[in-house]
Amino acid sequence: MSAAPRLTNPTLKPSEFADYFEAIHGVQPFPWQVRLSHQVTETGHWPDTIELPTAAGKTAALDIAVFALALDALKPPPECHALRRIFFCIDRRIVVDEAERRGKLIADHLSEAWNFGSCRRAPEKSER
Repeated sequence: MSAAPRLTNPTLKPSEFADYFEAIHGVQPFPWQVRLSHQVTETGHWPDTIELPTAAGKTAALDIAVFALALDALKPPPECHALRRIFFCIDRRIVVDEAERRGKLIADHLSEAWNFGSCRRAPEKSER
């Protein structure tokens, strides 16, 4: 298996969701996940529910939410549209545990990227 792409540009584009996803998970997202990512990042609106069969990748909604936040990270507050709180509601304990593992994996990858320097904020003019 080839190495996952490395995200090195601190200013992401909505079209880079698949690269972000593959960098974390080592696989490409499902087409519905890419479509949902575009919907969320372009309109700021989430569907009321995500109704898909078991094993369709619904937990990736967490990846989409974090990606949307990352897109807003360097924008001034009036231009930010991503929701800052993420609620993942499910009635199955095993899925809750999977969502927790996924969240920790995302956090670990983002922390590693931050420490490596690929996600550091550009200094403000007054800091230069």
